[in-house]
Amino acid sequence: LFIEEIEVRTETDPDVSPYVQETELEWIEVELTKELKQIKRLLEEISKERLQRLKKWGILQKNIRYINKRDLLLMQTDLHKQATQERTNFTLWQSISLVAEIIKVQHALELLETQGVSSLNGYLLKLKSQSMSPRIVILRRISSSAGPHEN
Repeated sequence: LFIEEIEVRTETDPDVSPYVQETELEWIEVELTKELKQIKRLLEEISKERLQRLKKWGILQKNIRYINKRDLLLMQTDLHKQATQERTNFTLWQSISLVAEIIKVQHALELLETQGVSSLNGYLLKLKSQSMSPRIVILRRISSSAGPHEN
């Protein structure tokens, strides 16, 4: 292609901004179908069960109803730091695995609610195919709990 330079421009750059049309964004909330609500409920139960285990083990102090993605990511970072110091703590390693599972389930929920069933199905199929590797126990557990049914 004989490319010598690449320049990147954004809509706010002075030489581009005069040509950018203003856009309006409107969020429209739609009610989930009965079937999607069932899937959502299943994913929430999977997440809740794993959060309760973390609470039982003393890893999680906060009320599980108020745990968000940021909390999970911070918890994951903290657990990894602890694991470098306590390499033989089995509960710690199980907790790291559970937090990773919860993050994946939360992502599945987000896909269901924002992008629909086809995106969720694609994600779950990807998890299922990745779970065939013996090294990926987390993905196997999630896909067996909430795996999609191919037609």
